[in-house]
Amino acid sequence: MHHDRLGRLIDRLLRRRRRRAAVHTDLIDASWHVDTDAICPDCLRWIRADDYVRRNAFDLLEHEICPPASARTRL
Repeated sequence: MHHDRLGRLIDRLLRRRRRRAAVHTDLIDASWHVDTDAICPDCLRWIRADDYVRRNAFDLLEHEICPPASARTRL
């Protein structure tokens, strides 16, 4: 009887875990498109609506393809 209750408890916990995993399997697209007038501080080009962008440490929009400031070397 003790093993039967333990088995049901384990089954219940596994079912809960599966339900939670199913909820959190959505893919998140971290790439952004924006509808605002902005200039990329790295390449000094306009950011268009179809460009992929990210926010930098100063909360400015920059192109996703431009290297981040930490990756650039000073000449």
